[in-house]
This record gives sequence, C-alpha cells and structure tokens, in this order.
Amino acid sequence: MTGRLEVITSVDRWREIEADWRALYDASPNASPPLSWEWCTLWWEVYGPTYGHGEEPLRIACVWRGDRLVAVLPLYLGRFPCRFAGACLHFLSTGEDEYEETCADYLDLLCEPGEAEPALALIESMLNARPSCLNLNAVSADSPLVPWVMGLSHRGWWPRQTSLGPSWVLDLSDGYDAWLASLSKSTRRGARRSLDQSVEVGGAYLRAKTTEQALAVYDALAELHQQRWELRGKPGCFAAPRFAEFHRRLIVALGPERAVLSLLSLDGRPVAANYGFRVGNKIDCYQAGTQVDPDLAVKSPGIAGYMHLITDLADDGVTALDFLLGEAPHKDRLCQPRGELLRLTAAAPGVRAMLCHVREAASQWRQRRAASRPAPEADGQSDSP
Repeated sequence: MTGRLEVITSVDRWREIEADWRALYDASPNASPPLSWEWCTLWWEVYGPTYGHGEEPLRIACVWRGDRLVAVLPLYLGRFPCRFAGACLHFLSTGEDEYEETCADYLDLLCEPGEAEPALALIESMLNARPSCLNLNAVSADSPLVPWVMGLSHRGWWPRQTSLGPSWVLDLSDGYDAWLASLSKSTRRGARRSLDQSVEVGGAYLRAKTTEQALAVYDALAELHQQRWELRGKPGCFAAPRFAEFHRRLIVALGPERAVLSLLSLDGRPVAANYGFRVGNKIDCYQAGTQVDPDLAVKSPGIAGYMHLITDLADDGVTALDFLLGEAPHKDRLCQPRGELLRLTAAAPGVRAMLCHVREAASQWRQRRAASRPAPEADGQSDSP
C-alpha cells in the first residue's frame, strides 16, 4: 500500500491524531522526549503564538498507510536568524530566542521501522511550496534526515551540516559497579567521597514519586539554577516566563514516571537538584541546579546529587543516562562522549540563499576562531543557562 502525505496546519486537526501520534511514538526507534505528544503540543501552546510565522504556521508532516500513521516530521514556519532568509521551516521546540530556548536534543523523524526513506520522499514534496530554508537543529548524525537534507542539492538547494558536538553518556548497561570501575581512580575516589559525605552528615535524597513532589523539586532546582547564574551576572533560563511555564506544564503532563526529578538536601536546605526525562531504560538528563557555598559539609554537592540519582536509577533498571550536548567538568568525569549531534540547514536557490549562506559561513568561521582560543578555568560543577 502506497503512503499518503498530509500536512497539518490547524491545531484542531492536530488534536484529532493524538492517539495515532502516541502509538507511533511507542513504535519509533527515533523516539525522544522532545518528539512526545506532550512536549510538542505544549511547546506550541506556549511558544507558537510568538515564534510562528504567518496565519497558519504549523507544518506537521504526517505520512499515512491506509489509516495507520507511519511517520511524522513536526515542523513549523518561523523566522531564521539570517534576516535575508525570510520564512523558514523549523522543528517544533527550536527557533526561540536564546534567553528562553528549550534546547531540545535528538530531534528527528518519528517513524515506524523501515518507513523513513519512503516517508521522506513524500515529505520532500512540501518543499514545492518553497519556504526559503530548512533549519533542523540537534539531529543525531545517524538520523535518516542527514542524507535526506544533504540530498536536497539535487533540487538546487544549498544544504549544510554543522557539528554541534557529541552527547555525553553514562553507561549503566553492565550495572552500577561496572560503570564505577570504568572511571579513573581519582574520579571514582572523589565520587564515592561525595556520596559518603552526604550520607554521613544526614543528607536527604528524594526522587519525586508524585506530581506535587515533582513540582516542589522543580521549584528548588529553578532557585538553585538562578542563584548560580546570577552570581555570574546572567539571568538564567528560569527567568524567562515562557520557559518556566512550559516546563511546569510539561512535568504535570508527563507525570513522575517520565519526568524524573530528584533533590539532595542538607539540614532541610536544597543543595543539588536534577531534572530529566525517561524513554524506556534511558534517561535524558536535561537540567541541574547546585548550591554554591564553600562552607557546605559536602565538598561537591552536585556530584553527590548525581551519585544518589545514579544508584537509584541503576536499581530501577535504567541502562543509560544521557547528559546531552555541551561540555562540563562533571560530564567529562562521569561520562563518555558518544555519537554526534548536527544542525542541518538547506536554503532554496536564489539571491536570499546566497546571502544567507555567506552570512552563516562567516558566523561559523568566527565561532571556530573563538573556540580555538584558550578557555577559562572551569569552576567545578556546571549547568547550562
């Protein structure tokens, strides 16, 4: 049976396929938290009115075989950072201003096994409507989207792929003890010391089991995170109302089984909090907050918080904690770089494409030049703004 493409542009029609989307998510090997029904629909409710372009900015590409949904590419029409580019197709949960961006990783084509290539062949017909460009961020290097976007050169488009760096994975597939043994001696000793110190001084560890607990941990995480970034003279992402609203609503929608929040407290005072998402036996570690206080009884509360969480999750059957994009001292100590995430762009032929291409190439050259300069000393546990 041949496939059929439907491009959904209305929220009402999108809501009608909720059960089909959820079934596809459960069947797809590319499923990730930002592709879930809850994440996509909530992001559009919170961010869509601001970042959508035109009267009907939704572009949810759905491929059907009969009455079965076999593939989804969740896009919307928005702006592109280059002022020359005009309207651009983005993944849902991308394209926001930096101060409130959700920084979603592992965005992809949601599809049944074996359906990626025929689905993308149908989805390519969307480009006949000729948006000026395609901007797909944080795509795994082994995604079927990579050869598809790069192959758009046959249409005269200008495709480009840019490495964003590796994800950082803590491998528990052989169990907690095997992971611990894989660390360097100094890291292993320091991690154990942090965990032991937190126990010796009566630290209380909590993994949220109810929505109420999860929201309370989230509030503690937001406060810890904001304190850390305010000390650096930066506002931090939780200062953005849309960012805060999106995540509070997402935690409620997912529930504590899928939104994983944990807290380490000393004398009733939160000192380390973690927030992630569970898909199968994998946790995507999305955000963290740590108390900055040299007089704490635990030398490294962030590492202590992670150690409590890791032992807890290992006992719960989790086989991997993915710390996602971005370098940080704790990632370098506890994880291994694995895979690569890419930004995929393609510009339609024309003067706009040429100007956008030149501007992006110049921007990337400046970024590479800045990255080649010596970095300042890290200040211990890091979390993203």
